Amino acid sequence: MAFQSAYVIGPKGEYQNVLKEVDVPVVSRALCSTELRSTNLGPDFQLHPGFLCAGGEAGKDACTGDGGSPLVCTSNGLWYVVGLVSWGIGCGQPGIPGVYINVLYYVDWINNITKR
Repeated sequence: MAFQSAYVIGPKGEYQNVLKEVDVPVVSRALCSTELRSTNLGPDFQLHPGFLCAGGEAGKDACTGDGGSPLVCTSNGLWYVVGLVSWGIGCGQPGIPGVYINVLYYVDWINNITKR
């Protein structure tokens, strides 16, 4: 289980000042690819290894304006940023997970850039 948090956009287009969070299951690459192929992405869609997926439960997802928000998991009492909201098909559609930047895939690049 992972948690995604963001300051959501309100009904008038303004950012709210209360941080919202939602628990979402991390979805395997195989299942994510299969579920995304059932959308307008089509049967040839391939999920790049720089992405990971979470969600797929009705009403639980990142949405417009949440891009870059963290997806975090806990292990042994420590919190880790494992993903960043990137894109999705709709918002909170059942059976359609959200797509996140896979931070672990880019960690060497991040470390190199931040050491400059």
